[in-house]
Amino acid sequence: MRRVFLPLPWWKLEPHDELLTCETPRGKEGKEFNHVVPPAATYWCLAEPGKQYVVYVRGLTASVGLTLDAKFAPPVATLFNPRTGERKDLGAISGRDRFEFQPPDNQDWLVLLSMSGK
Repeated sequence: MRRVFLPLPWWKLEPHDELLTCETPRGKEGKEFNHVVPPAATYWCLAEPGKQYVVYVRGLTASVGLTLDAKFAPPVATLFNPRTGERKDLGAISGRDRFEFQPPDNQDWLVLLSMSGK
């Protein structure tokens, strides 16, 4: 995770789950052995809207949509596998107001979006 957040001005990121849509509802937290257990299917967004976005998904096979502000340049996207540390450049996205992410499988995935030219 350090490789993801170290180059970002992470202190400017705030929760913005309202920017995400998905056909699959978020799961509920559970309890095991008196500890909180995160939901099996979930998605979250940290963002500095118009500049940078971090989208996390887990347990999904459905796509997740991220609403973007069309007044900004289309972002460049990078896929990050938190289990292996692998990165894959997804390049500039085509739409200015929406980004659709289809997870490769139902494991953990992180997508970093930053505005072009940054």
